[in-house]
Amino acid sequence: MRHGLLFFRHQLFLPVSGDFRQRILNEMHESFTPGHSGFKPTLAWVAASFYWPGWTRDTRNFVQQCSTCQRNKYLPHNPQGLIQPLPIPAQVWEDSMNFITHLPSSAGHTVIWVVCDCLTKYAHFVALPTHFTAPTLACRFSIEICRLHGLPKTIVSDRDPLFVNTFWRTLFKAQGTALKFSLSYHPQIDSQIKVLNRGLETYLQCFASDHSHPWYQHLHLVELWYNTSYHSAIDISPFHALYGRPPPTTLDMLHIPRDGTTISYLLRQHIVVLHSLKQNLRRTHQCMVDQANQYHTDRSFNVSYWVWVRLQPYRQSVHRRSCPKLASRYSGPNQILRRIRNVAYELQLPPTSKIHPIFHVCLYDLSKENFPHSPQLSFQLLKTLNVTYP
Repeated sequence: MRHGLLFFRHQLFLPVSGDFRQRILNEMHESFTPGHSGFKPTLAWVAASFYWPGWTRDTRNFVQQCSTCQRNKYLPHNPQGLIQPLPIPAQVWEDSMNFITHLPSSAGHTVIWVVCDCLTKYAHFVALPTHFTAPTLACRFSIEICRLHGLPKTIVSDRDPLFVNTFWRTLFKAQGTALKFSLSYHPQIDSQIKVLNRGLETYLQCFASDHSHPWYQHLHLVELWYNTSYHSAIDISPFHALYGRPPPTTLDMLHIPRDGTTISYLLRQHIVVLHSLKQNLRRTHQCMVDQANQYHTDRSFNVSYWVWVRLQPYRQSVHRRSCPKLASRYSGPNQILRRIRNVAYELQLPPTSKIHPIFHVCLYDLSKENFPHSPQLSFQLLKTLNVTYP
């Protein structure tokens, strides 16, 4: 006992009575000097002056449940959620689509609309002007795609404002086409179209980088190159997968007759090609899943759990922010309303929110709070305890 205070090994002993322990943890973690440090630095701040039984456990729990830390700190863990590849279509031309924008103007075109078949990987590249609307896009889709392949059964796309437009959704619903949208800011759900876009951009860079303005003149050649090139995922070219025969070669120009080129033979060969193609896609999907899941952790949440969600600071906002650069890394906590599928959940966002409420599990982190957030303690606390701040 010194000056009416109880010490243990030169540390001030805090009793169970009162809220002294909770207030000390607040001060040693949330004040400006400790600056919301992690568990070990906070533990060192506490150990410099105070002691009570179970102080290590209490400090760890307090730091884990700090709402400010959960909202702002980066969490170094592997990506959450196992890979969920798209199902293999039963027939050709169940579409996937995306845009390549901000190209230099060429004959009035600055955008390339990429439409790709999910089964055969056959693609069409449609040049568009800078400004276009959903009705214009639907008309071009009918002219460029439907006239060749008919109406698709499903369409996979990102959540571009044009694709979630009421006109676009109503039109395809009336025609019996199901629209499947990717999750917000999770392009991995449609990675095949991203890889196609990368190859298309690389081709244009190789042949039109020095003279970027006439890229529109090469677009039909890009489509021919892509559709007649070998694809490792399906083990053949998209042209061969769609038409049941290899693309024209140099030998075809010599007019050398080939054996067995009857109609029945070509039809049987096409059936064999499609069967082999689906087997190759299953093998490719399994290899992709095995490789990707080595670096992913399986994570699931129950309905009614409270979670923090990571938003894009310059694109997404639940509340108005004066400075996106210094905005909180996570928003919430928000309650989970329902589970959409294995890696997608719907949140209960504030009524003023204008963002899509369904997110991928990799953007979530479980809220560890189980008590109301305590206000920050002033420096007057230590003065009342007659202790010098460490």
